[in-house]
Amino acid sequence: RLLIQKWLSALATQTKRDQGVYEETASLAVLPPRMPTTGAPGSEPAAAKPKKGETLADYFETYLAEVRSKLKTSGLQDARATLRQFVQASGDRPVTSYRREDMSKFKRLLLEAPAQTTKLFPGVPFPKAVEQNRVAGHPKLKVASVINKLTTLSAFGGWLESNVDNVDAGNFKTTLPRKTDSDRMNPFTGEQVRRILNATAFVGCESERN
Repeated sequence: RLLIQKWLSALATQTKRDQGVYEETASLAVLPPRMPTTGAPGSEPAAAKPKKGETLADYFETYLAEVRSKLKTSGLQDARATLRQFVQASGDRPVTSYRREDMSKFKRLLLEAPAQTTKLFPGVPFPKAVEQNRVAGHPKLKVASVINKLTTLSAFGGWLESNVDNVDAGNFKTTLPRKTDSDRMNPFTGEQVRRILNATAFVGCESERN
């Protein structure tokens, strides 16, 4: 409104000058907009509180309901465990607020995480469990497991982009770590192959029924 008033005042002044009247008219000062204060000067703005049904966990259950037929029971459990760990690391916020930095941070935690976090540190938040394991020294997650967790979140991000406004699937992606030699399966030896194929399941059946 102030800008429009200023513009009208300028038009009126120009009209008078066109008529040969050069007396100056009082100008209207345009005040800068007031910015909301959320705390002490220099403090970070308060994070928006997510509305009911708009957090990452809320959308994840809807996502799982759509892909449930493609996952086994263990797959559903792993997916929920992955989301729980990600939320504990980055917070359960509105889905539009996540950034690539959140995924990078989560990847770094996964690479340091123990293989059985829930059993080894029951009830301990994921970042804290990773910190405690640096002292405890339990075996870490295999790189293949880390890749599976990151891939789960990437697929979820793609679903979010297709179903929720203003979500960038790229914010749920990150570079995948490379598998080490210890994560690769060694080929079976000839003796191992012989023992497998001579097992009862192959050669010990009495009949087709038994």
